[in-house]
Amino acid sequence: MITLKDIVELPSGRIFICETIDSKGDPYIVECTEMQDVTGKENPQVLVTDDVDLIRANLVPHEQKWLMTVSTQFGCGYQCRFCDVPLLPFRGNLSAEQIIEQIDLIIRESPHVRKTQKAKIGFARMGEPALNWSNVLKAIHYLKNHRWGDFRFLPCYNSIVPDTIIDGVGPFEILKEVLRVKEEIFDGFLHFQLSINSTNEDERRWLFHGAKVVSLDRLIEFFDKQTITNRTITLNFICGEGWELKPDKLKGLDPEKFVVKLIPLNKTTRGHRDGLKTFANYRNFDLLKQKGDEIRNLGLNVVVDTIAKCEEAGLCCGQLAHIYMKNTKDK
Repeated sequence: MITLKDIVELPSGRIFICETIDSKGDPYIVECTEMQDVTGKENPQVLVTDDVDLIRANLVPHEQKWLMTVSTQFGCGYQCRFCDVPLLPFRGNLSAEQIIEQIDLIIRESPHVRKTQKAKIGFARMGEPALNWSNVLKAIHYLKNHRWGDFRFLPCYNSIVPDTIIDGVGPFEILKEVLRVKEEIFDGFLHFQLSINSTNEDERRWLFHGAKVVSLDRLIEFFDKQTITNRTITLNFICGEGWELKPDKLKGLDPEKFVVKLIPLNKTTRGHRDGLKTFANYRNFDLLKQKGDEIRNLGLNVVVDTIAKCEEAGLCCGQLAHIYMKNTKDK
């Protein structure tokens, strides 16, 4: 059973540190979050501020959008260089019930949110969902007939798309099953996001610390043959300094099926160790916007996200759980 062990409150939301039990019966710390988004504007002005009232004044009301993320594994089965979750030991998959319990905890601890027309839940705080795809999809199914308040759920399936057999099923069979849930269960309203990060396959593998993943070309070829309605497939590019992102390699993408998303690289302990630096963040956001315009000029749909100063507070994926476990061990 997941219990609330600690909580960090931010002007835009909260991060929960939860204790649950792994497959060996040992206690293990996982993270889940609830956040509010900033007001969407066509040409946002990026401000660097510590003024809590100003931040809150520019947040989207909970009634319109509520962001949550939950963990899908005890740690993560991969060692991506830009992520701090691998600082934690890996102890396998969370059950569907343990994933659902995190959602239940967030909602139970958020009585101020009575209803929302978009309760977006990302199944990627800690863990690679594809390695636990069956339990993740069971949890997503559960949202369809949820027992909570007046919420319209938008599940978000994020994956690096491992090119391997998982529980006897290959990568494209898993993608097809996620698509089936998207189209048949949620009428197309499932956010399907693929972690790409570079248009160079060798560089992608290096960033994923050698993990074998399905190539971008094969992913595009696969999704071009599928029926995709209401929400397109997001090709997510974390933008690091020097990482290849050539717009020409995205030329020809079907805008009816794909959207390209650009986000800055978070500052993490492991990323710093490997010399990773962001291409742009809140201080030089125009660089990221210019890169987005280059891709948009090819006739593609592009989303450009700025970033909160969360990395400076140690609030990126896995960081608080790592600190909590380290402090507990040191006592």
